[in-house]
Amino acid sequence: MADETNENVTTESAATENKTSAPEMFMSPIDWYRQKRTKWEIACLAAAIQNWDPTCADELTVSETEYNAAITLAEMKIIDCRAVAAKLPDSTAQRRVFVLRHPDLMHAIVAYKPNVPESNAHLRASMDPESPPEMRQAATADGLWSRVLYPASATAERQRLMDEYPIAFGSTYPVAYLRALGLSQDDVRKKR
Repeated sequence: MADETNENVTTESAATENKTSAPEMFMSPIDWYRQKRTKWEIACLAAAIQNWDPTCADELTVSETEYNAAITLAEMKIIDCRAVAAKLPDSTAQRRVFVLRHPDLMHAIVAYKPNVPESNAHLRASMDPESPPEMRQAATADGLWSRVLYPASATAERQRLMDEYPIAFGSTYPVAYLRALGLSQDDVRKKR
């Protein structure tokens, strides 16, 4: 009888070990995003922080633990960016921190939106009929990159974005920024 009890305990502990030592699953970040229903902006920011291929063409696979850690880092990055924005001269900037995702890639940046007077000034400058469209677009890009908190200016992450994705740096993100402000690129191109 005592032998039967020992056998049951041994069998149960072996079954428990098999459950805990099951091999960890590996999937692409996109598949983890779908399975876990992560907010897309957070998944894109996690991909940017981890330097995962934003095109998802390299068939990268990560474990669930790695994916969860990347998501946690992305959420912490937003908190850190809000703390940085709180120290800016505009005391309300931390409330306007947002994740600006790339419209076509699994990539995102963190910036803060201008306050109402700054938005109005930006609108007037971006629609000035006296300025050529290239200058207005450059002003929009400058306006965005002066407000980006991640990747911070003069960092390896910002340099990598500029070098590896110059169109995203010079055009795609500024256009997405305009949309976040409630404008379209057509509004900027129009001469009034």
